[in-house]
Order: sequence, then C-alpha cells, then structure tokens
Amino acid sequence: MTILQESFKRMLSGAMFQVRMKPVSDSAQEESFEFLVERVDCKPGTQEWICDIAFTPDETISCPATVRWTGSVPVISLHHVQWPGTETIEHAEVILQNRLLAGIWNSADRRGYVTGTIRPQCRQAESTSCYAIERSGEVLREWWTGETWTEDAQSAQWYDHEPDAPRETGDEGAHAVFYPEGVVEGG
Repeated sequence: MTILQESFKRMLSGAMFQVRMKPVSDSAQEESFEFLVERVDCKPGTQEWICDIAFTPDETISCPATVRWTGSVPVISLHHVQWPGTETIEHAEVILQNRLLAGIWNSADRRGYVTGTIRPQCRQAESTSCYAIERSGEVLREWWTGETWTEDAQSAQWYDHEPDAPRETGDEGAHAVFYPEGVVEGG
C-alpha cells in the first residue's frame, strides 16, 4: 500500500460523514444524512476499495469504490450503489480535501451535487485523551492519543504517514489541543 493509500485509509476508518445531496431540479429538496465508515480496505495492487458504511446500527452496506489521485487529493468514483432509503446511485465522483467533500452524482432519473464534512473519530490507545496538533499555516488538524501531552505543548509528537515514525512539529506556532469527547471537528 502506498503512503497516500495508508493515509486515506486512516482518515476514513471510523470517520463520521455528514452529507447533503442536492438534485439539480429547482423543485427538488436537498437530502441530508450521516453515516459511519466502519472499515476501509484496498484490494492489493489496484485502485479498488471496499468501504463498510453504517447508516444505523442495523443498516450497513458494503460499498465498492475506485480511488484515483490528483496529486495528493483522493477522487472517489462510485457505480451502482444502493443508498438506504434512496434510489440507486448510478455514478458519483467525489473529492475529499481538508475534511470536506464535494462532487456530483446521478441516478436513473435525477442528478445533482453532493457536499459534506468528514469528522474523524479519535483513535483509542492506552489513554483516552485525544489531542489535535494544530500547525500554523495549515488547515488540517492531525490527531492522536497520548498520555504525556499537555494542552499548552508547543512541541508534540505526531505520526505522519508511517505509524512507527514519530516526528516533532518543529513549528513554534504548533500546539496540542485536548478534545475530551474524543472527536476532532474538521478543521
């Protein structure tokens, strides 16, 4: 798995999506829903992924997707996906960047736009404390658990792409922010 694929998998695993689908028709109502990505796996050597998506505890689908990259930005293609409570989505193209999503979709008789946010869940480790490392000049927040960090830390370790490679921020404007609920809101 490439570094981009590993980062993509970590970003989506356990993330909560809040999505709005707006049909192009002026009279059509916008549809909003949430879902949790329970599991994400890439078929080795391909761009094909499988995402297990939970709409409710009793309503889970396995969603195949093709993921291509525009630089470091993932572009997700969906084909013939049955979302619970709606028609089959024949085709969708969605980009993910900075914990936001945007794209287009169509079904047999409708088409429209999709937008939304991605809220990562805090990774659980020995500690239940969750911190976001906010670095100056960047929108994204990076988050991990750790017992030794403090809210006023200016230099904190984080794991960038490789889970076994801790790094120091090296940015005097960086600081660790504690999120007691275990969720880092998208930045």
